[in-house]
Amino acid sequence: MENIENKSYCEKCNIYLKDMKGLIFHETTMKHKLSKTDYKQYISNLHSNDTQIGDELELWIYDLLNTTTDFYYLKRIGETGNKFDIIYILNNKPNYLQGIQIKKLSKTDDNNYKISSVKYPDDTLMVLVNIENKIYSLFYQHEIKNMTNLCISKYKNNIYKNINELLDNLVYYMYYSHVIYVGTNYIDKEVKYLSVYHKREYYMKVRLKKYLYDKNIIIEYNKSNGDAIDGTITKINNQPKNIKVQLKSTNSKHRKLYRVGTHRQSCMYSITDNLDFFIIEIVDKKYQNNFYFIPIQYLIQIGVISTPEIDGKNSILVASYDYNIVRKPSRFNTSGVVGVSKNGKKWDASLEVKGKKMDRKTFNTINEAIIHRKNLEIKYLINYHWSLDFLNKYNFLSSDMNYHIQL
Repeated sequence: MENIENKSYCEKCNIYLKDMKGLIFHETTMKHKLSKTDYKQYISNLHSNDTQIGDELELWIYDLLNTTTDFYYLKRIGETGNKFDIIYILNNKPNYLQGIQIKKLSKTDDNNYKISSVKYPDDTLMVLVNIENKIYSLFYQHEIKNMTNLCISKYKNNIYKNINELLDNLVYYMYYSHVIYVGTNYIDKEVKYLSVYHKREYYMKVRLKKYLYDKNIIIEYNKSNGDAIDGTITKINNQPKNIKVQLKSTNSKHRKLYRVGTHRQSCMYSITDNLDFFIIEIVDKKYQNNFYFIPIQYLIQIGVISTPEIDGKNSILVASYDYNIVRKPSRFNTSGVVGVSKNGKKWDASLEVKGKKMDRKTFNTINEAIIHRKNLEIKYLINYHWSLDFLNKYNFLSSDMNYHIQL
């Protein structure tokens, strides 16, 4: 057990700090100053504001470039998690899809400006801007990749005094920024510069949209990356809907199940996010196109979603479609149904969950045993199986996908 004799204790937060110095610092933090509920909301708002600032800056540059006639194709994609914030084709360089990255310069205590150390292709044009202080600068990644701070006095040639000067130089240097693709079929070719996680999410979105469309369900995705709401189901069988969803993909195995993260950045999903469903896909090739629709109301009931009374949980487990439900009976099985076996002149029925046989009972007829087995599947496996096919099979989900599910 950890020795706490020399530690300092914060009674309000019920935590021990390393020493008195640590306690004094802790008492200056928002975690100490705010209530538990207010602190959760503070963290959530802080993340939203950071995303908003980045989006506004990208939009500002995008609108600036749209004032010129130099571009055949111009698209803002920073919200997708790509290594480029704006992709484009110049009129004088047809068939060359290129990209630039935009960063907000944050002022430091020594009057320098902090530079992000994220890795980009060396020839990526970096547009570094602090709108408040009217600092506009252009660098290629190879010039600043080892820098953490930008000293304005040292790089005067890369600093522009006004927006017109910035725009003229920006368009000029964009001719030499990183080439993403060469050819006429350039749509969606920037996908290769998504991170592994965002690429996985991108292809999930493509599959999900087609999957729902084939069922006469229309989903529209949000443009902003990092929001609690990834998209909205707007129509089911041509009837208007407003079902807010968050998409999750996983290939993380936990024994025979799959683990799905139920948090974003530094905070849990909250009841205040106004979500209706998590839509989940196991992205291992075998299980793609089998989507799970888990209602937020259910996740609140089991303590996964954060509320004023509950902290929430980091993850849940889901089962692949062939877990325990459709696997074939062994050659020794006498009933043809998993979990149902002959016992003399009678029939036994049970369900194995996490290595234990649950609610084993004996019946006079095989039909009674099969019904008991199916009821056990509903009782125990609903925690893992939330595909539309499974939910419809057991009448958990109505045809219009409302979330008044019988639990």
